[in-house]
Amino acid sequence: MQVITENKLVPKLRFGEFDSEWKQTALGNTSEIIGGGTPETVKPEYWGGMIQWFTPSELKQKYVSKSKRTITDIGLKKSSAKILPKGTLLFSSRATVGEVAIALNECCTNQGFQSFVVNSLNNSEFLYNWIIENKNKFIKLSSGSTFLEISKKEIVKIKLHLPSLPEQQKIASFLSAVDDKLQQLTKKKDLLEEYKKGVMQKIFSQELRFKDDNGNNYPDWEIQKIQKLLNEGVIISHLDGNHGALYPKSEEFTKEGVPYVTANDFIGGFVDINGCRCLPEDRAKQFKKGIARNGDVLFAHNATVGPTAILQTQLDYVILSTTATYYRCNIEKLDNKFLVKVFESNFFVKQYSRVMSQSTRNQVPITMQRTFFIPLPHLPEQQKIANFLSALDVKIELVITQIVNTQSFKKGLLQQMFVAA
Repeated sequence: MQVITENKLVPKLRFGEFDSEWKQTALGNTSEIIGGGTPETVKPEYWGGMIQWFTPSELKQKYVSKSKRTITDIGLKKSSAKILPKGTLLFSSRATVGEVAIALNECCTNQGFQSFVVNSLNNSEFLYNWIIENKNKFIKLSSGSTFLEISKKEIVKIKLHLPSLPEQQKIASFLSAVDDKLQQLTKKKDLLEEYKKGVMQKIFSQELRFKDDNGNNYPDWEIQKIQKLLNEGVIISHLDGNHGALYPKSEEFTKEGVPYVTANDFIGGFVDINGCRCLPEDRAKQFKKGIARNGDVLFAHNATVGPTAILQTQLDYVILSTTATYYRCNIEKLDNKFLVKVFESNFFVKQYSRVMSQSTRNQVPITMQRTFFIPLPHLPEQQKIANFLSALDVKIELVITQIVNTQSFKKGLLQQMFVAA
């Protein structure tokens, strides 16, 4: 591949064997644009047949083959839905405007689509990537108060620059290789997450136990209420950031000072201190509770319930918002990394989920948290569990980083390999 610097209508980055100028045309010249339809839902004879029938919410990946619902031949005839050939670009034209997928077999769609049946002069995979890169064009041409929608009339007029079919095919093949890499990484991440979920279920049901360095069993686990652990000093302190009248106003926040931590600052199991808003030190000293320190385990208990983080900071303290609770562990009895894994476990999630199901708000007050139970293995076993699960987290985070980097790589390619209209 080479960079083109001539003053011609060509991309910044292209394959060396191509040098012809890209030609401007309209989308309507590349494809037949076909809408969809929905059979009457009260007619059971219209549903459950052999014809795949997609809705916009099903455009979650590059290729689609099997829809959640299917329709019958009579359902197709009695609606405005139309059979679309294999390779059609299923394009969401309503609400989620710009979402797109490639059909791997014949199908039809509901009325939330204006799908592209690409003609023989163009490559569907190339146009798929062009749509991804130019999604905002479609959104800008959309209208509507209840939801956005772009009409066929607007779609067919959209201008684009196209290379020859062989160059389209070459670009599409290259980008498909990047997509394949992304798919492999995503599958790897999903498998690791599923494995971790299964292992955690076995660990916290005590089906899977760790042994000491001599191969001997550790003592039996105790299941203790959090309030009891507080009474016995296993948990040294447990407070939230409910500041009442001291709650800071927006104009009090500054770029520097004492970090004011919210649940939104929990990133990958840690606190993004650099991303926090701050309060002047004299203002921060007014707070009497929710004062978290290095090593504290933080639990999101309000609005978004469940995320956890370990506070790692060289600062003397940070201030928690109303969204977070801290747990300060007696490190001789309770490992903070283990406690994080307890909070992530189904054993704990079930407890706070029951509380939320009985309320109209997603919140788990601190008094309610103290009624919950947590398992308490012998400290060395806690540490082995925490280290084992943390190692899995590192592997998962590494794959996520690879996915993000590959997505950024593809985005950069799209920007350089396509000519702006």
